[in-house]
Amino acid sequence: MATIYVKQGDNLVVRYVHCVNADGTYPDLSAATLRFHAGYEGDPASKIIDKEATLNDVLTAEVKITFVAADLASAYTGLDAEIQATWENGTIQTFPTKSGGLKLDIIGQVA
Repeated sequence: MATIYVKQGDNLVVRYVHCVNADGTYPDLSAATLRFHAGYEGDPASKIIDKEATLNDVLTAEVKITFVAADLASAYTGLDAEIQATWENGTIQTFPTKSGGLKLDIIGQVA
């Protein structure tokens, strides 16, 4: 399991995630529209963050997520996170494929 750590209220925070197929290969995401979702663990309807993501490296299926201050307005620990790829024909694939495989922690301000 991987965790993305960001700080509450920060702006233009960039993080990268590699998407991997169940067989360990990198998917071809070059023609897909990518979105980053994060929500409460075990509750897929609770999207706290739903934003566009971009493909940073085609060969390693590295996806770039840029958070703005509004995305990080509140502190949360252990949000389930995923990258959703959608192709023009309507096919959708989600990475990681198992719930809890990617987490997001928005760490609260100290003062």
